[in-house]
Amino acid sequence: MDGRSLSDISGVPEPVSRELIVPRSHDLAKRYIHKGQYRLTGEPFIRHPERLEKLASDVLQDTEFKTSARASALVHEGAEDSNIIIFDQQPCLYNFYSQVEEEGKRICYIVDKLTHKKGTIRYIVYMHQIFNLAPSGETRDLDIITLAMKILDRYENTNPRQRIKKDHYREEFREFKGQGREQELIEKYKISEYIRPGKKLTADMLISSVEEKIVRKLLVNAIDNIGPYLPRIEYAYPYLWAAERVLFEDLGESDKRLFYPYAMKEIKEECECNSDIIIKKYRDRFKMEWIGDLGYFRK
Repeated sequence: MDGRSLSDISGVPEPVSRELIVPRSHDLAKRYIHKGQYRLTGEPFIRHPERLEKLASDVLQDTEFKTSARASALVHEGAEDSNIIIFDQQPCLYNFYSQVEEEGKRICYIVDKLTHKKGTIRYIVYMHQIFNLAPSGETRDLDIITLAMKILDRYENTNPRQRIKKDHYREEFREFKGQGREQELIEKYKISEYIRPGKKLTADMLISSVEEKIVRKLLVNAIDNIGPYLPRIEYAYPYLWAAERVLFEDLGESDKRLFYPYAMKEIKEECECNSDIIIKKYRDRFKMEWIGDLGYFRK
């Protein structure tokens, strides 16, 4: 380590007041954590944490934890996508929020718990940790918010309204084709299985292949990541089952004070109205059997 702070490296000033936490977190995510990064859809990656922050703002009550949750939504991918250290060593996220003390501790707690430390623990162990709530006190509040953030994250990542940015891929195809590097695009997006042998890559083929990969990725996200814990996750997307069961039926009245139920109800209904279409699409495309009693797909 060279002794510089995360603020020094990123060029983003540390928040020195509660009012600056969310805007400075956004600056850190946009200017450093996700700078130059794009999602598989072709859109800038920063759009994901921005939408997650908006969902958190809509769902959480105006409690003392709302600012921490919104900030954690913005920087939640930092450790995984930019190798940011959360605690202990400089530069680290904890130091970045050191001047806002308690809020900083909460943000780092949520981000740390949301981070899947790949190569150290299996995903199923990570998910068990997410769903393991402390029995009482502020730690329980933070655990509940972390769980909500994970569910919101899965909802945002499996949102059926996501659309591929075709102009982005057409422009990239023209650039690579002009340099005779079409094969590099196939390797970059790992789409060789979608390109028939003997066919030369075209812009439309690139877009179609990436779209197919996105749909499969959404299905994997929905089933493999949370499916074992929220059995109807792939049928209605994370919010439908979770909002009704995890965040309402299974929580006491004192826990429910953290959430804004009307926002959750609206998203739940929005997801629910598409359920038959979603089931048919996945069943037909992936030849999967819908197990109605259990609420999930099976090969």
